Parts: sequence; structure tokens; C-alpha cells
Amino acid sequence: MLKSGDWVKQYSAGYWQIVDIKPKYAEEDGENTKKGDLIGSWALLKKGFTPKMKFRLDFECVDIYWCKPISESELCEISEYFEAHEKESKKFSSAVFADRPAIVTYWLELPEEQKEAFREVVSSLPARFTENILRSILTEKGMWQYVCKPSAESNATLKMKHSLWELDENFDIILKEPILEYSEK
Repeated sequence: MLKSGDWVKQYSAGYWQIVDIKPKYAEEDGENTKKGDLIGSWALLKKGFTPKMKFRLDFECVDIYWCKPISESELCEISEYFEAHEKESKKFSSAVFADRPAIVTYWLELPEEQKEAFREVVSSLPARFTENILRSILTEKGMWQYVCKPSAESNATLKMKHSLWELDENFDIILKEPILEYSEK
């Protein structure tokens, strides 16, 4: 059973240390799961080394299924490296996990006269919200009608970040940091 502090390999090359483990819940009903079912775990990882044992700091969040423990000899090599390289050891041990959130994108067909009003609605969104809250706010403001499928008529996008393991009590993804971008036409 993997735990925080363990060194692993995963599908991204190199040697990674598990920083934290978060539960992974189904975000929607599936063939064999219901929304909210615990379906695994997310591993928050801090990279220490390339496959050739060159020091490299990086971060990722992956399904823990892909994480495999490293060998004792590889673990010894990592320990010896850090003992011989105090600067890199301190840099690695003091590095705080940096999330690379996923991006949720809504495409928009915004009339020119609604662009400023839409921008105001976006700037008034709470710091953290779900897609249901977003839909409710946009509907209340008469703006939901501008959300569309990607097409040649789309003239803007609303992009929002979300951390894979952050869900609300209804197991809906939590969105944050909305960015409204207009396309050049």
C-alpha cells in the first residue's frame, strides 16, 4: 500500500515522491459506478529525478494506479544523491506541491453589445463555484443563451480551473479562476 513519502515511478518518466493521497470519486454515473462512489485515489507527486537520475523538480497529480514503488537500489541512489548534494536536497524538501489544475472551457457566441455585461457577470462569480452555480447565475442574468458548442460562430471562451480532487458535497467539480477570452475574427 503506497503512502505519502514513498518514492515511485509512474507513466511520466522519472522518480517521484508521493506528497499526498486524495480520494477519487466518480463525478457522474457510469456503467458500473454511481456519482459519488469512491473509485480510487489521486496521488499528488513531486518529481525529484529524471530516469537518468538527474535532479529535476516538477509536480503532477495522477491516479495512484499508475504509481509503482521503486527498488531498494534506486531508493539508495536517491538517498546518496541527496546526502552528497545539500542544495538540491533542501530545494526538494522545501518545495511545496504546485497544482496544475485541469481546465474546463465553455464556448460562447456573444453579441458585441453583451460583452461588457458578460465580463461583469464573470468578475462577480464567487472564488469557488460549481457548474450548476455557474449555470444558475448565467441563467438568472439572461446570459446562459450565449453558451454554445465549439463552432465557427464562437467568438469567446470562458475557461475555469479545477483541481481533480476538489469536489463539493454533491461530488460536483469545484471551479475557480474564470478567464473570459475573446477570439479574433
